[in-house]
Amino acid sequence: MQHATRALASSILIAVAANATGQGNIPNLPKTSEKIWETKVNLSPEELASIEAAYFEALNGTATVCSDLTYLRSVLLYAGSRGFRSNFFPSMLDATQHGCDPIDGFDALFAGSTFFNQGNYSEAVRHFEQASTLIPPAHAAHSTAMFNAAAALNASGQTLDALHTLDALLAEESHSISQHVIRTNMAAMQTSIGQYAAAMATLGAIDRSALNDYWNGLVDWNWFLARYRLRNFEESDSIWSVQLRQTPPENIPDGMVDEVLSTLLATHDFAYFSNLRNWVQREGVEAVLAENDEFSSLFAASDNLDEVMAAWHRFEQWEAERRTFIAKQDAAMGGKEQELIASLEHQLEEKAADAEEWRNYLLVSMLALLTGMLTWGLARYRKQQRRLEAFEVLMEEAQGTPNPATAQAPRLEEIRMVGEAISFGKRTSDAMLVLRKWASDAEESQSVASGDDLAQIPNIQTLNDREREVAELIYRGFDAKEIARLTSMSNAYTYNVRSRIRAKLDIPAEEDMLKWMKRHAHTA
Repeated sequence: MQHATRALASSILIAVAANATGQGNIPNLPKTSEKIWETKVNLSPEELASIEAAYFEALNGTATVCSDLTYLRSVLLYAGSRGFRSNFFPSMLDATQHGCDPIDGFDALFAGSTFFNQGNYSEAVRHFEQASTLIPPAHAAHSTAMFNAAAALNASGQTLDALHTLDALLAEESHSISQHVIRTNMAAMQTSIGQYAAAMATLGAIDRSALNDYWNGLVDWNWFLARYRLRNFEESDSIWSVQLRQTPPENIPDGMVDEVLSTLLATHDFAYFSNLRNWVQREGVEAVLAENDEFSSLFAASDNLDEVMAAWHRFEQWEAERRTFIAKQDAAMGGKEQELIASLEHQLEEKAADAEEWRNYLLVSMLALLTGMLTWGLARYRKQQRRLEAFEVLMEEAQGTPNPATAQAPRLEEIRMVGEAISFGKRTSDAMLVLRKWASDAEESQSVASGDDLAQIPNIQTLNDREREVAELIYRGFDAKEIARLTSMSNAYTYNVRSRIRAKLDIPAEEDMLKWMKRHAHTA
């Protein structure tokens, strides 16, 4: 399940070293970083240990031979891109230590992959971009560097920048990576940030005959998600039944269990649901349904088939009513709602590329317009005036008066989530969590002091972008599961990030992270 998520949400890092073809006889290794990249030689642990020892001797020798040291450094960097943990990384990237030449474009490519594998995406981006600058555009490694830079940007949450990088790669006269693979990754990124109309346009430009089964599987999942989220339920149901139904439950990508369950209910596919239910019960309901708690009763630990069937039929009726309402709403809107959303998404992307000081202000303005349109549609066709008025009050209290320099704009998906919670009672706990986050965002935007407090915590500057984002949410009082839901990360990954933060900030294991951070922020 995790590998499918990485494929959809973070795109695919093209391995700098694919399956090895050589046996790695040390005396016969290629003598340049470019040849090392092209040969993709395999080295045993014993050979790598010998090379690392030779690097140490050359580094500390009385007469350093730069050609030997540079060559050994390239081999170790290449090995690092394949998972080897060198004792000299990343210090070997600093040429001033030994007075020899700095790393070249291929070494930068190796270093970028090593940083990526270690989860240091900001450094990975820097080295991939350095590699794309130093390696000539006609060389296949140049395309690899750009593609990997996009993957690292996406993994660090800079998806719009990642999409711009892939656009630039497509615009180049020659690139060694199939344009259809590039477009598949672009579509995956677009769906991950809610640009479903743009994702469908990207998917429509892909020649599926040029892709293997793996990449075609990613295309199918993105078609399914984009069409479902754009309310083309008949088409998404068809994609599931024809292309995706043979997917084992454990291979359903994270974040798509909700859509799959909806499709199973609409197509009355109880047989697949039974297999899904067995798997969910083995894995644990909480682990699989972290974002889908409204379906929890379907997976209750019951051996009584009649009880399970009764719950199944209740949800079938609920799903049918929900889809009927959506169809009537879209018809009443004259088919303009999705066109409006697509137009706004396009404008949001364009505005995000403007000057940095105006970025948040423009996002807030566009999303406020979208919120008003969706609120108007719900108020007119659901006749739930009292609940909608309460929603508007909560929105006003949560957003407050935004400070253009610091305000964080609500995501499109967050607005949709709150709207569905009001109309159908769906994912209400997540909607309340979103409202709490908006209120926290507004409070933070009006109090620069809280950000200054966090900046005073010792070693806070050692955190990467993802760790800093999680640290800020911890400082604002969100627990691990809430952070996972707000950032669309898995629970397991969130706990890993928290562990890295604890290690980098040297927080004792017995200490509560929030209390520790508050204490040190105020005493720094």
